Amino acid sequence: MTSLKNPTAHQRRILEILLSKYESSRTFSGQNKVSQTFSVKPEDVFPDYSDDFTDTALISRFEEEVRELERAGLASVERDRRGISRIIANKDAMSKYPALLGVADKRTTLNEAEEILRGHLGGHEYVRRLCEQQLERVAAMKKPDLAPDNVRLEQVLRCLDYILGNRSEILERELSIELFGDSKLFEKTVRSRVCTLLAGAVDDKDLLAGECEKSLREARILEYYSVVRNPTYFYFKGDCEIRFTDGTSVSVSRSHPIALCSSSVGAIVSAETPCREVMTVENLTSFNRVQGEDTLFVYLSGYNDSPKTRFLRKLREDNPGKTWLHFGDIDPDGFYILSNLRKKTGIEFAPFLMGTEELEAYRDYCKPLEPNDVAKARSLIAAGEYPGVMEYLLAHNCKLEQEIISWKRANNASRRELCMI
Repeated sequence: MTSLKNPTAHQRRILEILLSKYESSRTFSGQNKVSQTFSVKPEDVFPDYSDDFTDTALISRFEEEVRELERAGLASVERDRRGISRIIANKDAMSKYPALLGVADKRTTLNEAEEILRGHLGGHEYVRRLCEQQLERVAAMKKPDLAPDNVRLEQVLRCLDYILGNRSEILERELSIELFGDSKLFEKTVRSRVCTLLAGAVDDKDLLAGECEKSLREARILEYYSVVRNPTYFYFKGDCEIRFTDGTSVSVSRSHPIALCSSSVGAIVSAETPCREVMTVENLTSFNRVQGEDTLFVYLSGYNDSPKTRFLRKLREDNPGKTWLHFGDIDPDGFYILSNLRKKTGIEFAPFLMGTEELEAYRDYCKPLEPNDVAKARSLIAAGEYPGVMEYLLAHNCKLEQEIISWKRANNASRRELCMI
């Protein structure tokens, strides 16, 4: 019997297929009461093996590679008049397959996975449930399906535990350094998988309603847990005085907007405004365009995140009796943002310039609905939210961006109109 040290590509493929069949079998898991045979056809490895037009030199080379496996005691071969018909695993030699292929045997892999999973049972409740489900797979001799290998499994679980317990804004690369000592590892290797799993823990279903681009969906999920690519800022304009724990203060006016880093929210002692109204604005272009003498404007930048939630709650606490308004796109997403804003802050924001009158007034600027818009509109109607506007959008197959409204109304100067800064 000869030894085989460096398998060829064909030999590796034969061993991989045979090992995979064995490790997926009831024999491997100890559930089979009868003897199983694991085999592979030559065509599964060398598709042109039975082709009459295949170069005979290639066939001879392949058959010699199979004979080498036979001589090494790794497999046996069944032949017929046309040549090799079946390559059969030598069960007594299968323990050598993983080393020849440079992989860990499945039992070792499962034992390592079990140790990793048990090590995270004391973490966040959501992570604990995931680990318990995966331990059931391991007990059934199945590999965990949270990640492609044990290295990634540990990385994914560490990310989940950290992010789900996070209470302050952290940049993605800071997170990566904190957990792995590498600023780019999170983004390059586990970000998408972590976001997919985090989606199952999000209790704000409006955030993930409908379909959106993968990158936007992942950004929303991470922002929900205060993990961002870059520091976030939110913008104000209108009369307001903000005081901080260190004794400093910032004065905001309607003619001089400011931006405040979200990490500063926790240091706010008070935020007082004499304005009668507070209005959140979905998009930056419209925020730059709008102004009112008795309104404090806050740029929302799409879905409301935790720092903005805390600030708006603080603003309400320090300023009782104000009128709260929201100005956004007249489309299902715009109303999902409004709904999300109301739920997260507990403030009864009223939609501003987001009705059927605006759709009719600016119908020449309306766009048709996308399939995702239709699904979201129907979902809002089913939930009893904004049925009048949603039914109008569906009936007229239209939606309108708020930038058109703020631009077109900019030259009007009545108290309730939007005007040029």
